[in-house]
Amino acid sequence: MSDPPARSCIPPDSDFTFTSIPSKPASKPTSSTPSKQSTPNKSNLRFNNVNSASPGPKVARATRSTKNSTGPTLAKTNGSWSTTKPTKNGEVSAAKGVSGSPSSPTPGSPQTPEVLAEEKKAEGNVQFRLKKYPEAVALYTEAVKLDPTNAAYLTNRAAALMALKRYGPALSDMQLAISPAFSQSEPDGKASSKNILRLVRCLVALGQLFQARQALTNLLNAYPGLAEGVNQVKRLGELEKTLTSIQTNRARQDWSMVLFGIDRLQREVEGGTLISKEWIGWKVEALCGKKRWEEAQSLSIDLVRNHTSDPEALYYRALVMYLQGNLSGTITHCQEALRCDPDFTKARNLLRQSRSIETAKEAGNTAFKAADYSTAIEKYLQAAAIDPKNESLTVILDSNRAQSLYKMTRCREAIEVCSHILKIDDKHFKALRTRARAQVVESEFDAAIADFQNAAKHAPSEKDKAELMREIKLTKVKLAKSKYKDHYEILGVSRHATDDEIKKAFRKQSLIHHPDKGGNEDKFKEINESYTVLQNPTTRRQFDMVDPDDPSPSCRHGGGFGHDDDDEMNVNMADLFGASFGGGGGGGGRFRPSSNGFGSSSFFMHTSGY
Repeated sequence: MSDPPARSCIPPDSDFTFTSIPSKPASKPTSSTPSKQSTPNKSNLRFNNVNSASPGPKVARATRSTKNSTGPTLAKTNGSWSTTKPTKNGEVSAAKGVSGSPSSPTPGSPQTPEVLAEEKKAEGNVQFRLKKYPEAVALYTEAVKLDPTNAAYLTNRAAALMALKRYGPALSDMQLAISPAFSQSEPDGKASSKNILRLVRCLVALGQLFQARQALTNLLNAYPGLAEGVNQVKRLGELEKTLTSIQTNRARQDWSMVLFGIDRLQREVEGGTLISKEWIGWKVEALCGKKRWEEAQSLSIDLVRNHTSDPEALYYRALVMYLQGNLSGTITHCQEALRCDPDFTKARNLLRQSRSIETAKEAGNTAFKAADYSTAIEKYLQAAAIDPKNESLTVILDSNRAQSLYKMTRCREAIEVCSHILKIDDKHFKALRTRARAQVVESEFDAAIADFQNAAKHAPSEKDKAELMREIKLTKVKLAKSKYKDHYEILGVSRHATDDEIKKAFRKQSLIHHPDKGGNEDKFKEINESYTVLQNPTTRRQFDMVDPDDPSPSCRHGGGFGHDDDDEMNVNMADLFGASFGGGGGGGGRFRPSSNGFGSSSFFMHTSGY
């Protein structure tokens, strides 16, 4: 009874068949240099698992499909690997090896490249099982260099590359592995289904769905009814539907739905990662459309990093810069893309448009520096008209135009332009600052202070922030002055006037500005308000403490001195005007304090004499 076959040491991802051959006693080792008649055939390398310790009638041998192979082989005897070579009589000679792995032959017998390649492959398999994929790739690469005719090394390396999500080089390996040069050595002369399915996975991950469908069609033609192939066809159909939906939404510029579709693609493709340059480019466009600038910028940078000399990757990086208003960066990346592909139309068109805008913008800047603000405004408008849909560029150009309008003291127009900018970007520093300065000129101090404070939150530097804080302080002083009323000046008396002089001045001004006598009602109310403050010793003393050149913000001007005692505020017009009011002092009217929009206290005159 023969011994059972020894356990195979061949990795599970290698394609081998098992046959039986008669076992012969090992002969004395021969020279490692084969005879002319036994020159090794690289494509027909075979691996034997021979148990020579118990010579039975038959032992198991593992081999790939070969024809009349007379080349060197690897044999495992009593748990040890050894190299074997045929002798002139066809007998097999063995060199003593080290247990567990291919080993060096006896001194004086150098290893062949094929044997060394198998060693590297075995080491690569160990690293692959340990999930040390970079190390596995390096070892498989060494095996390929030693024996470039062995397809197993290519497929193993492709598997390791796919684990690293490097589908581009993995696809190259799989395309070579299933090429006729290798597949003709298969038992039936065609590529294995496993290799074709691995090729399809690479194609799908790279977004090459059309090529993937072609490969699946060829697979099912060669292996009709293959379950894995049928499943891949269904999966591919779903991906194609999603892709069609994305393309439709791109045409509509429905960026939310584009992102939704791309996220779905990302979940369904191999590894859950976008690899296709085209799909990544679509996502960059959609992120820009949603103004998610940081994400778009990061994705485009990664795209260029992974495809350094790819014109499409450089174009998408340029596109992000263009949509952010960075014209110089756009021009640089478009030029680089055209160096890689001089016929790349999209890059050429974007370059031409960017240069046109840049030229007009620079002409405007030159005119602005020369204080030719009218020309500057004209050039900025010309630049913005080239691509009015680019909001980032429009904001930059309109901001420059608003500054030119402010310099020309066309402040109301400057405020309107800045307000339009802030509808697009409510944190735009220059627009906030320019609008605030224009509002100061228009005496809109409260609004100006609010804009200055908001701009300070978004100041690009500490220097800018310090300048804004200084402007805020000055504007607050102007605001206080605008609310300050010199009650002495309104009544036409000096600051040292006596109570009688103040009363006489009030009587005179009231007669002049009384509405029933054809006077101005607002002026009449202002006169009453001033008299209210000055005729009361307490409020007059508080008013005298205010510096007219720097009114305190805490001081309540213009009727801000509240009165708790209404009796003190009642003014008997007969006492002031005598017979002029109500005749002979009888029936004279009196002032009654009343709250209105002109201060905390104003007086309305009710007399019978008018």
